Amino acid sequence: MRYNPANAILLILVVELICSACELSVEGGKYQERLVVFGHLVADSPFEDTVSVSITHPIGETADDSTHWISDALITISDDRSSFCLSPIPSLPGHYRDDSWQPHFIQAATTYSLTVKWEGLEVGAYTDVPDTFTIGSMSSMEWKCQTEAVLVRDIDFHTEWNSQLKIAEARETGDFRGLKMDQLVYREGSCYNTSRASIPLFILQWKAEHTTGSEIARVSTFALTPTMANAIVDTSFAARTFKGPMLEDSDGNLYRPRLITINSTLTIIPINWLYFNYYGPHLITIEVGDESLNDYLAGSAEGYNPFIPPSSNITNGNGLFYSSYSRTFLVDIRPDPNLGMAVQ
Repeated sequence: MRYNPANAILLILVVELICSACELSVEGGKYQERLVVFGHLVADSPFEDTVSVSITHPIGETADDSTHWISDALITISDDRSSFCLSPIPSLPGHYRDDSWQPHFIQAATTYSLTVKWEGLEVGAYTDVPDTFTIGSMSSMEWKCQTEAVLVRDIDFHTEWNSQLKIAEARETGDFRGLKMDQLVYREGSCYNTSRASIPLFILQWKAEHTTGSEIARVSTFALTPTMANAIVDTSFAARTFKGPMLEDSDGNLYRPRLITINSTLTIIPINWLYFNYYGPHLITIEVGDESLNDYLAGSAEGYNPFIPPSSNITNGNGLFYSSYSRTFLVDIRPDPNLGMAVQ
């Protein structure tokens, strides 16, 4: 395409016009303090998280912790049957928790509202807690290597055998022999670890009885044996592009952060090489969040478009009040036997 000076001049004029509009809106407008609130409800669990409350400050002023955090707000969480108030945490300014003798249980498929009042300011929000959902995997012949179709087999998540108690005990002792998990081979080559569309190790499928279609699924993988010996050492261009550069410890061993989170609005999610940085057992969590989380991530650096601001659901304020439902399962990642590597 040829360079056109007229197009360049037009682009400069547009940028200057946008900047001028921003300057006028800042100079002509009057700064108003707004409460910033963050809260998260987990379905089918007691409310054991915290809600944080802070106050905004003008651009150019440095936030002072003594005035930035708000520790004397009145906070209420309600559903259509009852409500409960949160208490400030003395050791953690600006954070509140449920101090009831028995924490309130968050029901799935229920709408909760949040109200925060402080010195004449009042903000609110609501969240539709996602419904319970089931998880599983599916087989597929949709992927090809070169021109040959490749079978991606379904796997067993063993969710009935691997209870949360068993998983917690295994993580504490480091002995995972009492757990059941399917073994998956981390293959290398142009078809398996070069792009976001590479052939997956397995295909995750989740299904809720009731869904609005605007929920978001976040899949997180956590290596349970993240030793340097188990690190998947990959310094290829594709790995640096999609995973970032490998880090190096004080002994010169290469590794990558052990958690990867990928967002999707789909109910069928291919799980490929991008989710794994270590060999060995992995705890995988799929968290289905409500529409407010989807909207917020749409304008954040970790979401879809870092060039637009996050969409807050806090009325008359900033922040986010959302809910989610989670399922977990285990898989065991094995190196390609053709590479002759052993997992420790």
